[in-house]
Formats: sequence, C-alpha cells, structure tokens
Amino acid sequence: MDSEARNTQDDTEGPSTAQGPGEAQCPNCETVTVGSFCHACGQRQRDSRLTMRELWRDFAIRFLSMENGFLLTMKRLFRNPGDLARSYVDGQRKRHVNPVSVLLVMSAFSLLMLPLYMNSSGMSGDAGFADMFEQGVRMSGANPDEMEPEERAEMLEFMRVYTEQLFIVMGKLNSVFSLLLAFVLAVTLRLFLNDRDASFSLAETMVMTLYVVGAYLFFVSLLSFIAMWIGGPLLQAAVAIAALLLMVSYGAVRFYRRPGIRTVAYASLAGAMAWVVYLILVVVVSVPVALWTAMRTLRT
Repeated sequence: MDSEARNTQDDTEGPSTAQGPGEAQCPNCETVTVGSFCHACGQRQRDSRLTMRELWRDFAIRFLSMENGFLLTMKRLFRNPGDLARSYVDGQRKRHVNPVSVLLVMSAFSLLMLPLYMNSSGMSGDAGFADMFEQGVRMSGANPDEMEPEERAEMLEFMRVYTEQLFIVMGKLNSVFSLLLAFVLAVTLRLFLNDRDASFSLAETMVMTLYVVGAYLFFVSLLSFIAMWIGGPLLQAAVAIAALLLMVSYGAVRFYRRPGIRTVAYASLAGAMAWVVYLILVVVVSVPVALWTAMRTLRT
C-alpha cells in the first residue's frame, strides 16, 4: 500500500510529459504545449523537418527584423542607447539582444579595427617605431642623434617589442576591459544619479552602461584612427574621452528620464571618474604583462 502511494507520488512530481488531444512535446524544453508556439520557451512548433525557408525565416526574425532581434537592437543602440536600456529594464527583453552580448560584439568589432588604428598611428612598420622613438627621446629632453648606435638600436628594438606586446595584451583582454568599464560606470552613475524618484539597482544601471559602452566602442573605433591620422595621440585621446562623456550624458538623460543640466553634469562627472579608474586598472594589468613578455622575448 505504501509502495503504491510512493509510486503515485513519484509519478506526479516533475514536469509531466503526458500528451492530451492537440498537445505536443516541445523539442527545445520538453514542455507539453498546445498550439503553434511553446508557452514556456517561445519556440515555434514544427511537425515537419527543417527546410531552407524555415532556416532563413529564423535568421531573419532573429537578426533582420525591425520589430525584434539584432537589427532592431542595433538601430536603437546607435540612435538612443538610454531609451533602449530603459525599455529592456522595463521588461521588453524578448525584442532586444542581451546587453552583454551587444558589448561583446562591439568589443570584437573594435578589435577588428585595431590594424587601421596601428596604421594611422605609424606603428605598423620599423619606420613608424623609429619616428615614435625619436619623438619620445626628444620629449624627455635628450637628443637621439647623440646616442650610441648600439644603444639606440637596443632601445628601439625594446620599444618595438614592448609596443607590440602591449597591443596583444590589450587585444586579448579587450572584452574584459570593456565589461570592467561598464561596471565601474554603473557604480559611479548610481553614486550620483540614484534617488527616490529614479532608484535603479546595480544590475539595472549596468544594462544602460553595457549598451552605452557598446555604442561607444563602435563609434570610437571608427573615429580613433581618423583622429590619430589627423592630429596624433593627443587628438585621439581627446576624441575618445569626449565621445565617452557625450554618450554617457545622453544615455543617462534618456535612461533616467530626467533632462537638465544637473543630469548632464553628474553623468559627465561619473563618466570622467569611471574613465580614470578604468585607465588605472588597464595600466596596472597591461603594462607589467607587456614589459615582462617583451623582456622575455628579447632574452630568447
């Protein structure tokens, strides 16, 4: 009697796979569903094998649709990342791509633009490194023409190897650094802009910063090599900082639904603080690794 009761209890525990009239088991999550779509995961139920038409339709719905998916997210990201983040936080998550995924895609895009940046900065060949070396020596107050040929050659080779290793390290950790910038920015924004009228959790604020940093990576990747080619590293740095502050301010105004000078000022201050903390962390991580790798490479 007890064993029969236990068997009956075991049968009622867990998700049921029994199918009634008009019901089917979802192949994606194994939930018993009724109708054309699974009520648990949203996958369309098919009775036939996958066709080329269905394969293309799934791709179009996920990536090319202007009503949901990747293309809609990219459109709203470039036009208004703050509104996009607010919609996501308010519950419109099925229509938009996850903010972490967007940031990783934009981080990969910025990495692809790295060769253009190196070409525009003159670091793609020996002549470019020689020019940078001479500029650095002159900025330190010394005259590169007075250096011994062997000393000059050794320092030039070390600078070339170190710079290459620095770009390699920063390229490998580009996604990690981008996520770090979004996190630090979320912390500083909550510090200055959270109040009773607009109180967002760290995760909700980070949705906005992930989208903003993703859009920032896209635009600054396009502008950096142009700024470097026109005005050198100082102009490139100024463009990068100005772009971040502008996008953070605009995103915060639209996300918090709080237009005004006060919001722009606090958002700019938060962006500047996040940028300083971000640069310190990047330098602390990247420079020692690049130096160690460069010295190890030259020894071998």
